Amino acid sequence: MNSASNSTSQGIRKHRRIAWAILSVVLLAAVLAAIRLHAGGGRASESHPDAAAGSWRPESEPATTGMPDAPLRHDGAPPLSRGIDIRDRPGGILHLRAMEAYDDGDYEVAIAIWRDVIDGDYHLLDRLFASRNMANTLKLLGRSSEAIPLLRDAIEEFRSQASTLSPDGPLDTTMAWVAKNCAHLLEIIDPSFNQVFVADLVLDHRALFERSEVHEAMLIRAMEWGWAGGRDADVIAQVEESWLIEEPGDQRSTMWARVQTFYARSLMRAGRRAEAADHMGRVWEQAKGHGHEHVRAVGPSLVEAFRAARRHDDAIDATWEIIAMYDSFLAAPGLGDYDRRSLEDSRRSLLNQISASGTYGRPVDSLLAIRRLKDVEHENPDVLRSLDIAEEMALREIEQSGSGGGAGTRAGDGERGGGG
Repeated sequence: MNSASNSTSQGIRKHRRIAWAILSVVLLAAVLAAIRLHAGGGRASESHPDAAAGSWRPESEPATTGMPDAPLRHDGAPPLSRGIDIRDRPGGILHLRAMEAYDDGDYEVAIAIWRDVIDGDYHLLDRLFASRNMANTLKLLGRSSEAIPLLRDAIEEFRSQASTLSPDGPLDTTMAWVAKNCAHLLEIIDPSFNQVFVADLVLDHRALFERSEVHEAMLIRAMEWGWAGGRDADVIAQVEESWLIEEPGDQRSTMWARVQTFYARSLMRAGRRAEAADHMGRVWEQAKGHGHEHVRAVGPSLVEAFRAARRHDDAIDATWEIIAMYDSFLAAPGLGDYDRRSLEDSRRSLLNQISASGTYGRPVDSLLAIRRLKDVEHENPDVLRSLDIAEEMALREIEQSGSGGGAGTRAGDGERGGGG
């Protein structure tokens, strides 16, 4: 199980890193599109953080000289009291020029302008944005080692000023969003950082972030603690805290489903097995309606929780229900190779578990599972010989019991024997 968990962890992290790499390009493209729209007299993209704060406007730029060596300044104005509009902020004007240079392929010019913004006495938002965009450009140029300290410094500067920010401030939540994006980029390019670093940033300054971001950060922290092990009390407390701000839509994410399994295992290790089984029963009812990823994440943990609580009949019945859903997913078109292998491996594991059902007074279930396994393992002669022996033992047990296995007949044994 540890091997499977590690494989799942690595897979999730790999996909998350790819997703954030794509997001970085998309965010940069959004800003470039805004520049092009402005140059053509159109409206800027509303996806740009400054646009969300009501910034972009069609007036002509103030005159500039000596760019990028002579950045504009509003002398005497403290950084956090300058204008909201991007063109009212000297750092914002420099940012626009940097993006124009980037759009023209003049990456070194763009980097030089962003460096001036970072080192100058400009609005914190502009310095954060410059750090993020400069770091991303350095990464694209193969100079990630230069980007790492840049991002670290930007995040630390945000943290140092976060206590002065407010969710009601005109640009304060936008600054938090850019700082979080810096943290995500750092996670991608610096192996010493992981997603808990991002989650901690959000949770340490949660008033500046959206409810959904705070909830996601709680789940990430709980999941990482679950993977690390040895922090069951923290996992339990963090998941239960997440429920206080949870909304029904949050339960549709695969991360939510996986975190509930970590919570249940922590409960089991804490001796609260009955609670874990009840919790996983509720989670299973949610997971069944959300596709094969939810079912694969939750199903085996549901069986594990039932067995830990000594609810063996429930465990066996749930196992057959999960296997039937796996059969349905595997029969559907369009399933990728990775998902197919994962479902087949999980189904095989569940069949192996249920093949020992005779121990719990369900020999018919044991026999049916063995026969399903023989269909799955038909190319492995050694396994087939072992299954032949197990099948004979199950048949003898059924004959000796004289009742056909009792509970094993209550959910329709004939239907369980099909498929492969």
